[in-house]
This record gives sequence, C-alpha cells and structure tokens, in this order.
Amino acid sequence: MRDYLMQYNKSPEYEHKPLWAWTNVYSKLMFAMQKAFPGTVDLKDITRIQIGDQNLPCITLKAAIDAGLLPKVKGYERFVAQL
Repeated sequence: MRDYLMQYNKSPEYEHKPLWAWTNVYSKLMFAMQKAFPGTVDLKDITRIQIGDQNLPCITLKAAIDAGLLPKVKGYERFVAQL
C-alpha cells in the first residue's frame, strides 16, 4: 500500500488531494467497496473468510483498482500481493 500511496501522490491528477498514510488508502478502498456492494459488504461485520468466499475485490490492490474502487496509478499491475 505504501508503493501505491507514493504513486498516487506522484500522479498529476491527485497532487492537489494527496493521501498522507497507507491507512488512508485502506479506508478509501473499504468504503468504496461498501458503496459498490451495499447488500453484500457491511464494514462492521466483514471477515477475511467473507472476502475469500465472495471473491471481493479488496483481496489485492490490483483487483481493487480493476474493479474501480481505487484510481489507477502507474505500474498498478504489480500490486498482486494479498492484503
């Protein structure tokens, strides 16, 4: 997430609204996922098992970006590690 954060803040379109910590990226991702899947995702009750069973796009940053939950940044294809 730190690498994503650095790429996000370097992007010209986001330089005027930077994210200050990787926790901001995580929060942005999770709230976007709850908004995208209102009947499926409740952040008060979400579990790692639910994420895997329902194949939710927050499993990797690349999946989240491909799903439109986070903006694309340069080189985002490499963010395939599980969160």
